[in-house]
Amino acid sequence: MTVAVRTKWAVGLAVLALATLAPLAMRAFDGSRDRAVSIPASAIGGSERSPAPAPSAKPVSANVADASSEVHERFQQGVAMLHVRRYDMAAVALRRATELAPRLPTPHVNLGFAYVGLEDWPAARGEFERAIDLQPRQANAYYGLALAADAQRDRDTALGAMRTYVHLADAKDPFVAKARAALWEWQSAPSAGDLDLVGVNGGRMRSADWRGRIAVVNVWAIWCEPCRTEMPALQSLASRLDPARFVVATVAAQSDAFGTREWLRQRGVRLATGLDPAAATTRGTFGIESYPTTLVLDATGRVVLRLAGAQDWSDAKLRERLEAVASASRAGQNPQSPRLASR
Repeated sequence: MTVAVRTKWAVGLAVLALATLAPLAMRAFDGSRDRAVSIPASAIGGSERSPAPAPSAKPVSANVADASSEVHERFQQGVAMLHVRRYDMAAVALRRATELAPRLPTPHVNLGFAYVGLEDWPAARGEFERAIDLQPRQANAYYGLALAADAQRDRDTALGAMRTYVHLADAKDPFVAKARAALWEWQSAPSAGDLDLVGVNGGRMRSADWRGRIAVVNVWAIWCEPCRTEMPALQSLASRLDPARFVVATVAAQSDAFGTREWLRQRGVRLATGLDPAAATTRGTFGIESYPTTLVLDATGRVVLRLAGAQDWSDAKLRERLEAVASASRAGQNPQSPRLASR
C-alpha cells in the first residue's frame, strides 16, 4: 500500500512491470501497426551506431495468413502464456514459432518478452535485435531492447532504443508515456552521492558514507500509516543483515527533528534517519511521489531498485534479492528486476 503525494510521474525501469508487457507483446501479428517512418540517427547505441533511415515506401507486413497453421497456433499459445505470466511455457511455444517462420519479426519480439519474464537478458536482447533486423519499424522490439540493455547496464543502447520506440510508436500508445518516464529516469541517473541531509540526532546523514555497502533507504512520513506499520520490520531487517555489507537507513519527509526522534525511540527503531523538509531532495532528485518508497543503492551509490509501497521485509525472497544486488554489484552487473522494481 502506498500513500500518494501527488500524481505519480513515472514508472522507473525498471519501474515497468512485467504484467504490463503482455499488451505490448500482443500487438498485431499481421504487422498492421507498422508505419513508414525514419529511424533517428541517435537510435541504437547512441552516436556510435546510426542505422540507416527506414525507406518511406510501403511498410512491410508479416501476414499470419501467409504462415503455416502451426506458426499461428504456436504464436497464439505463446501470447496466451505471456498474459498469465507462464514465461517458460511462452518461450517454448514462441521458440517453435520462430523455428517455423524465422523471417517473421513478431514471434521474435514476443519470445524476447518471454525471456524478459525469465530474466534471461542476453537471450531477450538477441530476439529483439533479430526482430529489428527483420523489420526496422517494429516499434515494440525497441521497447524490449531498451529493457534488456538497461538490465545489462548498457545505458547508451537502452536510451537509444527507447528514444526510437517513442519516435516510432503511435502518439496515443499508452506505453509512450511509460517510455518517456523511463527516459527521464535513465537520463537523470540519480546517485546516492546527492543525499546529504540533517540527521535526527544532529550532524549530517550522507549517503557517500555508505559507499562500498548496499544501502536500503526507506523514504517515509510520520503521518503515513503504511510507513508507521513498516518501520519495525525495517529495524528487524537491519538486525538480520551483515552490517559490513549492508546499511538500512530512512529519510523522513519532515522537518521536526525532536518529534521524529521521539517517535522512533518509543518504537525501538534505531536506524540512521535524515530529515527532508518538504521532500525537497527525495522528490526533486529521486522523483519519489508516494510513501513509503524504498530505494536500494549498490556499492557505488547508484539507485538500482525502487520499491513502491510497504514491503514484507520478513520475506526470504526479498532478502535474497538484496543479496543478489550485493553479488551483482561486486561483479559490476545490473541487478535490476522489472518484477521487483515496480512491486
